[in-house]
Amino acid sequence: MAERLKPLDTSLSGPDGSGKDTVVLGVLDLLFQTFEEDLRIVRLDRPPMYIWQDKDGNRMTRKLFVPFFRFINHVHKVGDRDANIRLVQAANTANVMMQGWVVRRISNDSFKPDLYLSGRNYFTDPTAYAQFYAPELTALTIEERLRFMKQISRLPDYDQIYFMQIDPLTAYKIIEGRIAEERVKPTGQPLWQHRHETVQGLTLLSEAFQEIPLVVEKVFPNTEVINIDASAPKGEVALRIASDIRRRLNPIIYNTKSESIARELV
Repeated sequence: MAERLKPLDTSLSGPDGSGKDTVVLGVLDLLFQTFEEDLRIVRLDRPPMYIWQDKDGNRMTRKLFVPFFRFINHVHKVGDRDANIRLVQAANTANVMMQGWVVRRISNDSFKPDLYLSGRNYFTDPTAYAQFYAPELTALTIEERLRFMKQISRLPDYDQIYFMQIDPLTAYKIIEGRIAEERVKPTGQPLWQHRHETVQGLTLLSEAFQEIPLVVEKVFPNTEVINIDASAPKGEVALRIASDIRRRLNPIIYNTKSESIARELV
């Protein structure tokens, strides 16, 4: 793929239980399986990672700053376990600032990606979750919170944000099932229910994620806002997003083979 003047910035956003991580994995599969030209992706996660294909078509991954993000994840887990919102807040703040201040800058210079892809949006997700983990921010309007997160993250505006909309009760059942599965695994990581992972908490988040897209369109007029029905099969959602990304990256080349792969992801 020819080098782009600017990488495409795409993220998912929405409450827990909406399937963001599952969809991101599906999008990555579709992008690398259906298009042959060179594609370089940075997945902003904990830890972030470079993803590309070698000359033989094998997918390669390089995780970045693993010790730092291992520590961040540990702090977050302790905060969840002890219901200590200050620890959770500290871990989330360190994550956001590291992604924007360090990861983004190094990636641009050394990896030169075509795409930044994230299952979390570092403007909108903190804006919604502030009511649980950053009470100081609740004195600000949604618009003010969005502008504040852009300022402290030092991230550029997103090109696309996919808001994963889901019924709170459905999300709650998915989260309960996920926690129950992990608890019975002999080698599984222990999970604790987060403060927001109640029907009432997820209802508040759902309401926030209904309002935030409208404000994003005002604050970031160059950002494309797409609302997604997260109750749809995850393969269909991944296909929709992967198709949008590829048409933006290269509007000439589009391989319909992606449709059959998407069916396998359902």
